[in-house]
Amino acid sequence: MTGCVISRILADQGFDVEVFERRDHVGGNCHDRCELNSYTHQYGPHLFHTSDRRVVDFLKNYSDFTPYFHKVTAIIDGAPLPVPFSLRTLQLTHPHSLAIRLSEKLIEAFGFGSQTTIYALLNSLDSDLKELGGYIYQSIFLGYSQKQWGVDDPLLLDKGVLNRVPVRISNNTNYFDDTYQMMPTYGYTQLFKNMLDHPRIALRLNKSIELTDVSIDCSASQMLIDASQYAHLFYCGMIDQFCDYTYGRLPYRSLHFESKKVATNHADRPTLQTNYPSNFDFTRIADYSHLSSVLGLKGHQESMVITEYPGEYDPSSLNFSQAFYPLFTSSARTLYLRYEEHVKPYRALVTICGRLGHYKYYDMDDACVAAISIAKRFLSSIV
Repeated sequence: MTGCVISRILADQGFDVEVFERRDHVGGNCHDRCELNSYTHQYGPHLFHTSDRRVVDFLKNYSDFTPYFHKVTAIIDGAPLPVPFSLRTLQLTHPHSLAIRLSEKLIEAFGFGSQTTIYALLNSLDSDLKELGGYIYQSIFLGYSQKQWGVDDPLLLDKGVLNRVPVRISNNTNYFDDTYQMMPTYGYTQLFKNMLDHPRIALRLNKSIELTDVSIDCSASQMLIDASQYAHLFYCGMIDQFCDYTYGRLPYRSLHFESKKVATNHADRPTLQTNYPSNFDFTRIADYSHLSSVLGLKGHQESMVITEYPGEYDPSSLNFSQAFYPLFTSSARTLYLRYEEHVKPYRALVTICGRLGHYKYYDMDDACVAAISIAKRFLSSIV
């Protein structure tokens, strides 16, 4: 996504842009395909949500959008329950009298309609709320995070990881609470094809560029890439790879996806995404038949279902050879900061960007905002 956004902004300003993509499709991990009267997200569910109107206005230049409010089910104590944990989930997991008492305490402590964090509950001075925090942590956060991040104690991760999933002091069962929640009506792939459809943009699919910092002369005005001269490189890959692993490899998490067609059954899979915090080696199953009615498509008797397995990134692995997420530990952050400092002398020729370059988790709207900012900063630097 980052490269597509930067490319379009620069092309609109009169720059000739070449996009090198090692995969056979555009859109990065947002890639989807139309099948079974729905859109299957090849690399896990991608749900666009934002409260930033500027992002919405930018993306609507390249696609129509359809409102979509994402809901997630988690299998807790053998039952499908709505997450994030809310007053509604509390009613479904606790005896009636206890649920009422805990609801009253939550509302008194945080206010109805608000949300809090798992850390606030775990550190609460109220014994009931502290115990509730322990239950939520054990039921929703612990097992899922252990599988997703490959750590024994998820509480040692950067707090932003667990804080991504709030505890709601309301009956709201939507996964997000942003002002704008929607899906591109004709899929993400078509959105990015439209974005790259410009006479000044040349797209090179199945093209991987082997480039590291040692091949770039910081004092030069241009650089040689694939036998051509370029004035600037926007690098969306792994920052440690660009630096030829000078200080060692940064840790990343990877994902493996298993796809299969099954009979459509919304009773067993009531939402697009079902999480399995405490069971199995996989973290979630996505049933993309749920998008059919949302996008105005006729339902189908079969569904495309994708099961998602997390694992440690290893370029030589059969199933985990692609880096998807940074690992949010203090040691990884320290190593990243060394690489961030290392690339500073190359800024005149190279801009490191994207999730893997910034070693940061980006939602789609965050990635779009960051890409717009990068493009504008580059344009202002050459005026």
